[in-house]
Amino acid sequence: MVKRLLPLITALALLAGGRAAAVELGDLTLTSNSDEPLVATISLLDVEGLDAEAIRVMVAESEDFERLSLERDPVLDNLQFAVNLNAAGGPIVTLSAPVTIDEPFISLLLDTRWPSGRVLTEYTLRLEAPAFTAQTGNISEFSPVRSVVLDVPEEEPEAPVDDSAELAETAPAQTLAETSGTVETAAPTDTVAQPD
Repeated sequence: MVKRLLPLITALALLAGGRAAAVELGDLTLTSNSDEPLVATISLLDVEGLDAEAIRVMVAESEDFERLSLERDPVLDNLQFAVNLNAAGGPIVTLSAPVTIDEPFISLLLDTRWPSGRVLTEYTLRLEAPAFTAQTGNISEFSPVRSVVLDVPEEEPEAPVDDSAELAETAPAQTLAETSGTVETAAPTDTVAQPD
């Protein structure tokens, strides 16, 4: 019985070991007041074996917002991101905007990419009024609402060039007809039959 299970256990171990780690975004810490340009940090998880240049974080495209039934606020176009794997508290993404965001709530969908994967992470940020911020302090933490791991298609080799398509494009006056496995070439027809 053990001899029968050993190949199965070995195969499962190899499959599990071959899976690439999925980079994740953790809690978002908002450190700016609502009357200031947005500044926040997001903890970055499962980045072993990657360098900062291999990880890209950006606001998701409009199609991704639509896919998750979210509205994309145009103010999100101003956000800037910086990945820091050597921060004192662990790897982070710094998020900043050069302008203030005058919205009480904002849905933020981030697209994180690395060589072997992609994940969309949603946050709902409550941007408090200055009176409330003064009472509660300058720091607000937000956990991800949801994360969606997307497949990254492997690059396929280029398809071979079809010479027959090129030939057909370069010789428009000829017509190719296939009959019982052979290809015959018909002469160009430049004349129109006149009735007698």
